[in-house]
Amino acid sequence: MDGFRHVFKFGGASVKDAAGIRNMVKLLKDFQHTQLIIVVSAMAKTTNALEQVLKYWMDGSEERWKEWKDIKHFHLAIVDELFTESAERKRVCDSLEGIWEEMDSILRSKPTQFSKEYDRLVSYGELLSTRIIVHFLQNENLDVIWKDCRQLIVTDSTHRNARIQWEATEAKVKESFDEKSWYITQGFIGANAKGHTTTLGREGSDYTAAALCYVLEYDSVTIWKDVPGIKNGDPKVFKDTVLLHQLSYEEAIELAYYGASVIHPKTIQPLQRKSIPLYVKSFLEPTNRGTVIGSRLELTPHIDCFIRKDKQWWLRVSTRDLAFIAEDQLSLIYKIFYDLGIRINLSTHSAVSSSFCFNGEPQLKLELFDRLELLFDLELIQNVQLYTIRHSREGSREKIEGYLRVLHEQKTKDTFQLVVV
Repeated sequence: MDGFRHVFKFGGASVKDAAGIRNMVKLLKDFQHTQLIIVVSAMAKTTNALEQVLKYWMDGSEERWKEWKDIKHFHLAIVDELFTESAERKRVCDSLEGIWEEMDSILRSKPTQFSKEYDRLVSYGELLSTRIIVHFLQNENLDVIWKDCRQLIVTDSTHRNARIQWEATEAKVKESFDEKSWYITQGFIGANAKGHTTTLGREGSDYTAAALCYVLEYDSVTIWKDVPGIKNGDPKVFKDTVLLHQLSYEEAIELAYYGASVIHPKTIQPLQRKSIPLYVKSFLEPTNRGTVIGSRLELTPHIDCFIRKDKQWWLRVSTRDLAFIAEDQLSLIYKIFYDLGIRINLSTHSAVSSSFCFNGEPQLKLELFDRLELLFDLELIQNVQLYTIRHSREGSREKIEGYLRVLHEQKTKDTFQLVVV
């Protein structure tokens, strides 16, 4: 890769602690003759913790302060471990002070709309991680410039699942980067035309990396993870999983769309437009080939691929007078989901009812029901699981274990799906 231009993305698992950050730096030193943009996620489970802070804040609970202090202590403990010189440690802590003050101010204010407040608060995870890491990279004599991705990625105002405005983004990115330095920036976050923070969807750092690579026309994107590449199933869930050596853009989009956690669903499209390869590799074994996604690559090995999505809700929406659910009513239902930022992962329809499997959103349940109950009867089952099998073959279904009851199953030419409790 020397002599080329690449975007490297490091997820939360790769920077979960001081040892992980040191390993990241060791890996980067092998690419000193390569032009790099480094995209970094929030550390470890910081996003989850910030979502909990948000829940407490929206509920008016004082527990938000304890959770927030735990996040603060976690990051400061990593700073203490990385920076042994007191002067350097103070410089890093001083650079974080503004972030802590902004978060404190937010948590003392009255929250407004959930999705907007989500983006405003949860985005601080990436800002914290990149602030700490850029200081450590510079301390290791690596010439790296920190960039605020909210000044690079321009989006619409769809909070929690913002759409990139490509022309505006390209203009900002091209005026912000040259080829003389390394850069580090945040994944997952952007801002709308008014400068209000937005996010690109859970695990959206992959999408950030792809967007930057696309507008700058770099040579490749590499996603560094704690797994050897993309497997045909999550080894924590499914037995005897196999590493996929290569797959096409189309196959990767299908897997991501159905919930494969290795890649964000929107990552592939901008890369496909310019035939930019995407590598998924292990930061624990960086010399291994991993998985490559590219143009006209056959799925290798050609094998059934398994995906499980947890924390799903199964909602049956029925007309009250046995009237048909027509196109106008379906349009209204889908618009309510869209307006609330709730992603539907599977739907099925009969004459007088429709059922939807979607990511459970406890904070939005009341508003969802208030709007749907005006016109329909509702039946909700929470905590269901959605299984998807790509390239299902004889015996594939038997590999799905542990459920009590099947709520729905459907099959197309290449895909089998099962909703279970």
